[in-house]
Amino acid sequence: TQALAVLALTCAAKQHHEVFYLDEIKELTMELKKRQYRNGTVENLKTTALVLQALFASESEADEENFDEANALKQILRSQKENGFFGNVANTYYALPVLLCRSLVNISSSHCKSPVIDEKEALKDLMNQVGEKWSIQFSLWVGNSRTVERTLTLNVPANSSFYRIMEFAAGVDNRFKFEYSMRKGKPYIYSISEIQDDPENGMFWFLFKPSSSDEGDLELITKSPAEVVPSNKQHLIFCKNTVYTKAKEFFEKRKFKLPKIELKKFTGDAKEYLSFWSQFRKIHEDISIPNEDKMQYLLQAVVAKTKAARVVESFSDTAENNPKAIAHLKERFGRDDLLVKI
Repeated sequence: TQALAVLALTCAAKQHHEVFYLDEIKELTMELKKRQYRNGTVENLKTTALVLQALFASESEADEENFDEANALKQILRSQKENGFFGNVANTYYALPVLLCRSLVNISSSHCKSPVIDEKEALKDLMNQVGEKWSIQFSLWVGNSRTVERTLTLNVPANSSFYRIMEFAAGVDNRFKFEYSMRKGKPYIYSISEIQDDPENGMFWFLFKPSSSDEGDLELITKSPAEVVPSNKQHLIFCKNTVYTKAKEFFEKRKFKLPKIELKKFTGDAKEYLSFWSQFRKIHEDISIPNEDKMQYLLQAVVAKTKAARVVESFSDTAENNPKAIAHLKERFGRDDLLVKI
């Protein structure tokens, strides 16, 4: 019964119209795990299969410390007869999905089509929403040069999640229809207007809001749209562009904010090199900072229109070029023979 309850709650969490956080059923799944015997089973074959289904559906990764999935699956396979059955119809019904690491929840996502929404009816439904309304602007930008731009201004119920606002937008304009995948019980967008993420070419959908500090700048939002509640008159933008090392070209100037670090400026004067490098070396050797961020810090550290800037700017601002730019700076300004002369 408990395993079926977990499956039902997980199914509810994955419906497009409902946002239910899977964190809320962790206690239920932990209780299921505690019932596993040393041989891998949970009471009997049917219950073992149901528990595995519940865990496959509700958890993105196996919890090896608290439940031995491999041993449980091994015990199920040992119960299979020569004719493929697992003893009876009920056992077979619950065991078969487990062999593919699937669950009954997958039936809903595979066979239940999304309802066809009529735009006029959706607009009427939106206009008939009662209570306080907020004005939200929602834009789509596609391509590194914003080849396609689409914007809707919607009056929606106050305190609506952005996911709900996206549903309203998709209802009144088919070009805003979207698809999502569930991660830890929350929806994340991978396709809008039938334009999907394109990992091979490094093109993904990113959600932004205007930065509160710099006029015209944008701030990346990493949360699920279901966790974002826009304020009244706020503008949110979904952009499909290359990953953030090329964002400068996309927005005409860099919109992704790095943690602020007071950097020693370097012009290319050999007398400045040791002071510059003593600080920047900490950034360069910090494995927690991505190379693309290190490259951006380096571009900020060199003074424009100087010898140092010309060396660094000869490389495009990609993660791969960061170590090359550092090596060229050292070769040009930090050689031992130059420093000895100083």
